[in-house]
Amino acid sequence: WNPTLKAQLASNPSSLDGFVQTFFGNATLTSRPVSGLDIKLAYTIDIRDPHTNAMWIYGDPTDNTTLKYRQAVPASWTKQQVEASAAYHVTSSTRVTAGFAYHDDQRSNAITHRAKESEESLRIDSTMSPSTTGWVRYVHSNRTASAPDWSLWLVQIASDCGSTLAQLGCQQVPFYEAARVQDAVTGMLTSSLNADTTFSIFAKWTGDHYHLPAAVYNGTTNPGVGINKSHDAQIGPDLNYRLSQDTELHAYYTFMQSGRDMRALND
Repeated sequence: WNPTLKAQLASNPSSLDGFVQTFFGNATLTSRPVSGLDIKLAYTIDIRDPHTNAMWIYGDPTDNTTLKYRQAVPASWTKQQVEASAAYHVTSSTRVTAGFAYHDDQRSNAITHRAKESEESLRIDSTMSPSTTGWVRYVHSNRTASAPDWSLWLVQIASDCGSTLAQLGCQQVPFYEAARVQDAVTGMLTSSLNADTTFSIFAKWTGDHYHLPAAVYNGTTNPGVGINKSHDAQIGPDLNYRLSQDTELHAYYTFMQSGRDMRALND
């Protein structure tokens, strides 16, 4: 164990004594160039700028053999998003909306310092009868990420990772930073059965395929470990009944299923 490190740990202040400056901005432009066509352009920026020093945190101070410690570091980022959409009324009861969005995220103290994502979407809204409406939306997105910066693991959780990159257990990318392709389908159907009863059903399916790079473990190249593919699905009805002018009964049920295609070192 490192006596210098333990001295640093012992000198931790009782408080971080830090603060964070944030900035959020959004500009949106809407237009209707012709009857039945709505155009929307939007730009959003989200900045997090922390002014907090890194702090060493450890568990059992009496453990002089296997001292477990972590370095808590402030997370900072600049996230930008550009969106464009066009909604057209194909008929008086049906509207089709096509959209595109581009995301650019830059982070410090992260495994991937920069992620870019392009997203295409298509949505259909329809009034099928005076009492029944429905919509369905499909989204396809592709996120790329900068090369992983494994030094974050080696510095922040060195007590687990050791001093070399050969330990594959430390070569893991958080799912929200990892490059991946995603497809999602969402839909909802709502109907007024009578003046007091409304029934709806909601469904959603999301599938992710991660671009996991090959990793080297003990001199052997292995496919990326962790989650390779995943999917999440949910569906459920929703019933709302008005018992009286002041009382309503609301009942709903949701079924959810998740699947993960994972790979471990012994696969």
